[in-house]
Amino acid sequence: MQSRRKPYRPAGSRIYVEQPFPEGALVYWTDGSCEPNPGDGGCAAVLDGQVVYAGYEIYPTTNIRMEGLAIIGALEHSDRRPAVLMTDSQFWVDVLTKWAAGWERRGWRKADKKPPENLDLVQQAYELYSTHPCVEIRWVRGHAGHEWNEMADEAANSARMMAVEASGAVRERPF
Repeated sequence: MQSRRKPYRPAGSRIYVEQPFPEGALVYWTDGSCEPNPGDGGCAAVLDGQVVYAGYEIYPTTNIRMEGLAIIGALEHSDRRPAVLMTDSQFWVDVLTKWAAGWERRGWRKADKKPPENLDLVQQAYELYSTHPCVEIRWVRGHAGHEWNEMADEAANSARMMAVEASGAVRERPF
């Protein structure tokens, strides 16, 4: 078992893309998509303008799960090389930098003694994140014109459409 490092904790609760990236770090842009939510979902990770990971889950899944799967895909693709993960999911930034260490210490229970939702993904993502020798996760505002974030969004939506096709059903958004 690899030793755990103290997870990277930014000063303040949010890290923005405008901060410079560490020299030589791989910069992944991740996104998840689910329509409706819950519904069929897709996810993607982009590196240097190329989709390096895409996946999907068939209904019922959620946007939060898809965001987490994209982060896991990027962490696995990084192969432990220095990396920065850009995500528009503040939830996953908080999971990895603030909450998961405490949940793990309490036997994967939150303060209310209940397990976190999506525990399978939380454990997998935290294992990859906490044992990675050099990784940061940063929040970026979604749909704000960041080229690679928009590309990750488009790729996640394309992966979601593969889930719809794989499920054999066209699901309409409930009104």
